[in-house]
Amino acid sequence: MDFIQLYTDFFQPLTRYALKFAGDQTAAEDLAQEAFCRAYQRLEEFSSLSTPQQQAWLFRTTRNCFFDQVRRQARQPEPEEEPVSEDDLSAVTVRQCLDVLDPDARRLVVLRYFVGWNSTQLAQQLGIPAATVRTRLRAAAKKLKQAYLGESPQGGTNHGKSE
Repeated sequence: MDFIQLYTDFFQPLTRYALKFAGDQTAAEDLAQEAFCRAYQRLEEFSSLSTPQQQAWLFRTTRNCFFDQVRRQARQPEPEEEPVSEDDLSAVTVRQCLDVLDPDARRLVVLRYFVGWNSTQLAQQLGIPAATVRTRLRAAAKKLKQAYLGESPQGGTNHGKSE
């Protein structure tokens, strides 16, 4: 199958796939387009794959493009905004709180609350039951609350004093 035919046959399925986690038609189309661009950049290597391997590569690359985008957005500095009230969380506070989570829990929280995936989508992407996703999110939320309130994991406050 030549590259143009592959593009014609698989752009729409890739876009539908990307829409599941991008949440926006334009963003999904951009992700599918990026996957095809990456394939074209590696055309010699890509052409040596069988058609099913090419298809699998495109779907996997589309997903990876999404995760690359999420990571890039997470690294970008926060834009200057209006002053916030005392009870609003600053980006620095959020980052500090997220640092208390292990990488897997942090990824779940970011994908759920910042990207907008629901527990079913997370379960499908991670290959675990949705109930497990919800349990892990509850545990992560508890840790985040403790970190925000300055509590130790045992429930007491942690003000740097030794007793």
